Amino acid sequence: MRLGTWTILLWLKLVGLTVLTGWAQDPGPTSIPIKLKDGYLVVAKGSIGRLTDLTFLLDTGTSRTLIDSHIAKQLQLEGPGHKLTVFDHEVEAQLVVLPDLRLGGIHAQSPHVIVTNLSSVAQNFGLHADAILGMDILRLGTFSIDYKSGRIWFGDSEPMESAVPVEDGQPYLILKARIDDFPVSLMIDTGCDDVVLFANRLPKGFKKGYFTESRALTFAEKAPPTQIGFGNLAVATSPAHKVKLKIISTGSNDMGYDGIVGVRALRASRIRFNFGEMAVSWK
Repeated sequence: MRLGTWTILLWLKLVGLTVLTGWAQDPGPTSIPIKLKDGYLVVAKGSIGRLTDLTFLLDTGTSRTLIDSHIAKQLQLEGPGHKLTVFDHEVEAQLVVLPDLRLGGIHAQSPHVIVTNLSSVAQNFGLHADAILGMDILRLGTFSIDYKSGRIWFGDSEPMESAVPVEDGQPYLILKARIDDFPVSLMIDTGCDDVVLFANRLPKGFKKGYFTESRALTFAEKAPPTQIGFGNLAVATSPAHKVKLKIISTGSNDMGYDGIVGVRALRASRIRFNFGEMAVSWK
């Protein structure tokens, strides 16, 4: 199966743990180059402490930042063990405090991150990653991803079409949309290229009989069986367009929203995340 046909999904929840992280706004560069894996996965270079030229995968669909165990070893970082919930089961992980983390104009001072083995990313997707930057780091400031020019811009950028509000109080970016005239709440995920709906959150009356069964893949392992079909997606005043739909079971987990939408499914060549105004705009 080709990498582009897989959906990457990863939901993380620390069990019984609350951590405050120190942040600092950094003037830094106004933009840095990025590379796109399979046309949608955003890869950029950054640094952690004294280690530079590290490969970061930017993922708005992950709540907490992950670093590979070999990075923690090089920096001699150790921390307490905790449990993560991935789909419907728990996995062991370690929580450590980094000296700092930099990505262009984003500078996180002493962030608490999760240490895990990211070798499965390379094995399953052909993509080496020293860290997966989640929403705890990415929501530090406004930034734009330009898929056409291959750059990520930090701070204010050129105006785009009217912004779509996203829900506040969530670790993710949740917007209101419609699929085949059914209202849904979707999380914007830069680590996904299609639309994924959760089986336990399907709108009442939604027909899924025409879906065929397949399988999705997470950064860690294979997910439960997935049903694949097509539907019409409409967001705000944008005209509806046909997208690939996947229905996946999340076990006993209720994410608090109905599914996820990839940037490519929004037909965006450039997308801007404004956390000050809690809005997203694209063109």
